[in-house]
Amino acid sequence: MARSAVPDVIREKIHELQSKLERIETQQRETRAAALGFISEALERLGLTLQDLAAGVGARRGRKGKVGRPSTRGKKKAAKKAAKKAGKRGRPAKATKKGASAKAKKAGTRGAAKGGKVPAKYRGPNGEVWSGRGKQPRWLAALVAEGRSPAEFLI
Repeated sequence: MARSAVPDVIREKIHELQSKLERIETQQRETRAAALGFISEALERLGLTLQDLAAGVGARRGRKGKVGRPSTRGKKKAAKKAAKKAGKRGRPAKATKKGASAKAKKAGTRGAAKGGKVPAKYRGPNGEVWSGRGKQPRWLAALVAEGRSPAEFLI
């Protein structure tokens, strides 16, 4: 049986790709070595140690000496804030009437359904309060379990 030419083509392609991979890995090693050399020289010029560097990075991020990749959480928060400023869920903000500030207009239209503060309806024996929305608080649930009525705690 004769050997097919296809496996030879595939072997050549594999060999070519392996050579390319080796060249890329060599370049990466050289780049890392150059970067480490540059950083080492800079640390020596400034009279710093790796511990100084780690402490500085940790202090900036609010951690103690941990060195690692920077978090993207702050960037995500900033992007969310910017989107919220532009309008909810990326929609453009509504134009305000002439003479009315944006804050005053927003404050006037913000209702309880949109997450505003709701006055308390129930007050517990120890001064706890509940608006009557959401899950019943533990203090009220415990009193109801004892046989008392939630109506007793209405304000």
